Amino acid sequence: MFSVKLKATDEKPAARVDVEVGDAIEFGMTFTLRVFEAENLGTGLDRWEEKTNEMQVMTVDGDAWDAWQDQNDYEYIGGLAAAKLGREIDE
Repeated sequence: MFSVKLKATDEKPAARVDVEVGDAIEFGMTFTLRVFEAENLGTGLDRWEEKTNEMQVMTVDGDAWDAWQDQNDYEYIGGLAAAKLGREIDE
C-alpha cells in the first residue's frame, strides 16, 4: 500500500488516496482506492477522515498495463488513481 496526496479543488478539500493492491490477473492488477480528506484542527495538524462513499476499485489492464512497464509505480499508479477520482496529485 502507498498513499498519494491530492490537490484541493473548488469543490473538495485536500485529500489523500491510499492505494492497496487487490488481485493480480494475467496482464493486469486491481487496486482498492480509499479516499481520506484533511480536516484542519487549527493546531497546525490535520486529521484524516475516510470518505467511504468515495472508495473505488481500479483495474489496470490492456493499454494501461502495457504503458506501465518503464514507469515509476508510485507516479504511474498514483496518477491513474488520481485521474479516476477526478483529482490531481499534489507534489
